[in-house]
Amino acid sequence: MAHNAPMNRSFFATCALGLEDVLRDELKAIGAEDVRAMRGRVGFRGPLAMGYKACLWLRSASRVQEQLFRNRPGGTRQQLYEAIYDFDWAPTLQPDNTLAVYAAVRDSTATDNRFVSLVTKDAIVDQMRDRYGSRPDVDSKNPDAPIRVILKQDRLSVLRDLSGDSLHRRGWRPIQVKSPLNEAIAAGLLMVAGWKGDQTLYDPMCGSGTFLVEAAHIAQDRAPGLRRRFAFQQWPDLELTAWRDLRDEAEQRFAQGQKRAVNIQGSDHHPGALGLARRSLEVAQVRDSVKVRRMSVERAVLDGVPQLVVSNPPWGL
Repeated sequence: MAHNAPMNRSFFATCALGLEDVLRDELKAIGAEDVRAMRGRVGFRGPLAMGYKACLWLRSASRVQEQLFRNRPGGTRQQLYEAIYDFDWAPTLQPDNTLAVYAAVRDSTATDNRFVSLVTKDAIVDQMRDRYGSRPDVDSKNPDAPIRVILKQDRLSVLRDLSGDSLHRRGWRPIQVKSPLNEAIAAGLLMVAGWKGDQTLYDPMCGSGTFLVEAAHIAQDRAPGLRRRFAFQQWPDLELTAWRDLRDEAEQRFAQGQKRAVNIQGSDHHPGALGLARRSLEVAQVRDSVKVRRMSVERAVLDGVPQLVVSNPPWGL
């Protein structure tokens, strides 16, 4: 049975198309090694704690995944089953954990994602049952161990998702509103625009406040993952001391960052949107740093001339 505990591990962080360079620069800034941008994702290497750090600090990423193995034969059911069964799953889950398998199949003998998912799940569950006498349950909505399987040209690659729920879900939004602009994209666009917090920023159609919160968090050095949980926290190989150290450092950096004066303003003509924005700012701990008021964009009156204007206008404008 293959052992999977290398000192220097291989990871991928995924992102929206167009933000690969921003994400690459973020990874370099937190000390990741061998950083390489690809379409929709950026590969990097480092110890397991680097994966934790990426989940905690990456603003433009949607997921962080560790590559467990790659390029193994998987063209037949037997090959697929054996490749999964022969891998040591103990560091990732135990019988009392839950799992889910997400498969993507391309240019392979198998053509059904569900078939690949099912065989993978069966192999993992069988290994657990053979080893421990009991098996983990499947939880498709909120699994402890999200496993991602890629079968391309009959070659198999398997990853485990450290983040679990998408990284754009920071934990500060009181209500998940439907929007084409999620938190990770908003942060990525702010970084593309060069926002560091030393300018005056204004959003004339702030809606529920996504740009405002992300701008304040960048300005005040607040880790985007500071108030949420991640899948890796449920895993048997969690390096708890390393994770606590990273969290403690992030808390200290935000405590210092909150002392910085920032000039961030937002407005909207819709009172319901402004109510959501104010609640978001409060939960995100930046209510005192951002000024919002009810104004229509054509009648906006500001405190000074903004140096950076950002907005996600409603459809139809």
